[in-house]
Amino acid sequence: RYNVIAWDNRRVAGAAYETQASDPRTGKQSHTLIYLPAAWVKIGNDYWKGGKFSEPAGDALSQFTNKKNRKGLLKKMPRCDRDIHEIGELVRSGRLSKDEAKVFGIQTLTQTLFHEVGHSLGLAHNFKGSLSYKPSDPKSLFATSIMDYSDYEIERQAYDSVHTSQGPLLEYDRQIISTIYNQGKDVSDSDPVLPACADAEADWQTGGVDPLCNRYDVENDPTHSIITAMTRFTMPSMPRDTTLTQALTRLGQDFADPSIIAGLKTTEDFDKYADELKETLSASIQYYLFSGKASVTRTLITNVKALLQFLPKILPEEYDEAKFRGQALAGLMEFLKMETLPPEVTKALVLMTPQLMSAVSKAPVLADRDAQQQSKMAEKIAESILGLLKTFKLDPESGLPRAQASVLASLKKRKAPYFLGPLGGGILDVESIITNALYRGLSDSDNSTLVRVAAASSLTSFKGRSPMTDQIIKTATIAIQQQRDMARVNPEREEALTLLKILEGNQNPMMLILKR
Repeated sequence: RYNVIAWDNRRVAGAAYETQASDPRTGKQSHTLIYLPAAWVKIGNDYWKGGKFSEPAGDALSQFTNKKNRKGLLKKMPRCDRDIHEIGELVRSGRLSKDEAKVFGIQTLTQTLFHEVGHSLGLAHNFKGSLSYKPSDPKSLFATSIMDYSDYEIERQAYDSVHTSQGPLLEYDRQIISTIYNQGKDVSDSDPVLPACADAEADWQTGGVDPLCNRYDVENDPTHSIITAMTRFTMPSMPRDTTLTQALTRLGQDFADPSIIAGLKTTEDFDKYADELKETLSASIQYYLFSGKASVTRTLITNVKALLQFLPKILPEEYDEAKFRGQALAGLMEFLKMETLPPEVTKALVLMTPQLMSAVSKAPVLADRDAQQQSKMAEKIAESILGLLKTFKLDPESGLPRAQASVLASLKKRKAPYFLGPLGGGILDVESIITNALYRGLSDSDNSTLVRVAAASSLTSFKGRSPMTDQIIKTATIAIQQQRDMARVNPEREEALTLLKILEGNQNPMMLILKR
């Protein structure tokens, strides 16, 4: 008989969630439990310590976000849970100012509560609520339904201010609540007919996919969000948004704050400062590249559905199919060709370096050091910043290899086939384009092992699809055999042998990645 909100005082937690009981005969729900830990507020109040997570290593949140633990913990959670780790990534990304971060935890707590109360009232997810959102229109709301999964930032529009639960009435929710509880008396024939889809439709692939039913898409054209994510990652600025270049510049200014510099009184203080600087700037790049819900990587993976066969007549007439598929394909190819940090981002890091070196020169710890010692310590700051250029290009954990490997891994064969047919005045064969891209990712010995393993795994999934794909796999196998035979050091040979095992179907690529 009772519906409960559990306001838990835990300041370290992995997620908020809603669960319920239902009568298997009637479907009537009861005994709703909404779990909301204080960690949501903690994020806004004191997550920001010099631009980084304040949690010590080994705490519950660190354990939750650890890859090995996270998988097991998530299995124990209900289907709908809102990920607090994602909020933490956003707070330290530099997209929010410190002042914004103070209220952001409360804003996300409020939005999450609204979402979970929607479940308790019988509402399912509606992943098409975001199709109403047009970033270029200042009057455009983030969704027609609080039951969508959207970007946490734009969901802040769900209420008027941090001090109130009042906010805009979302049209889909108004209509569905009236239908469930008031026989639809508040819905008229002149009201807009709004699209909807839930988890089953988002995961459906038999006979084709619905490319507009996606978790965490944030625009009326999901494939246009690829352009938005790439622009945010590569350009110096954009209207009504914060680019990576701007975020890094903001973080650099935060670290140059005289009050922070004045606290550098010992060598230990200075070393910790340099490490935090590197970690924070790296976290910002990672957020825009792969860890944020609206990052380049996650947006590309979400829009792989745009490259598959659609369910019959599922794409509304107002969408241009050729443009829709073309944007997804172009964004994918552009990203896989990326080799270094974008020029504007590199420029921001280069300009930041002398500014921070000048700022730390006034630190108390340097006052009694000779010129050589001061120079050496200042160089550590430069290394912390400019070392990110190399890290981005090479690091399989935090750099481009991880992002590209994730995208390549998502290009495996699905239940729904990749599109083949007439489009835009010609014939588009997406499977051919994808398998050739996978071949390039696999055969290029300059790519990281992680990228090559992901490409080999996805390419192998197409075995038996057609003589063309089998020939590509055969050609790739011959190329890797040649690399094995021409290897001059043992790691090169071992890498080639590993790839050959994957191509022959004798090695689970996921186990290789976990071992790394």
